[in-house]
Amino acid sequence: MRVLIHFLAITFILLPDITTAQMQETKLCFGKTCILAEVANTPETRARGLMFRENLPENNGMLFVFEKTDFHAFWMKNMNIALDFIWLDQDKRVLWIDENILPCVEKCPSLVPTKKIKYVLEVNAGWTKRHNIKVKNKVVFN
Repeated sequence: MRVLIHFLAITFILLPDITTAQMQETKLCFGKTCILAEVANTPETRARGLMFRENLPENNGMLFVFEKTDFHAFWMKNMNIALDFIWLDQDKRVLWIDENILPCVEKCPSLVPTKKIKYVLEVNAGWTKRHNIKVKNKVVFN
């Protein structure tokens, strides 16, 4: 058991560098408003997400891609920055937006969409308001 815990601790310490180096990026556009997003499309990259990051450049984010449409839950444990969550369906249309979600340390609540989603875009808190992103907006992935 100690070996497993030690392995997991080392993995999470080293994972930010490995994940960032191997992660692909994509440009997402809401009309003329675009953002560069790292793509989290494996169980490992989705589990790691933006944890432990000290900052996120203004027009950058992380796009979580799931194999199937479902009620995928998120939380803000081990986060250092507040985020907006943009929940997208399989047609890349905005279903819901959770704004200004704060980091947490213990007893972190889960964020669960009200409808099944295929993608989640995490951006800096306030980004959706600053760029007038609304439910039903269509997103184009480049």
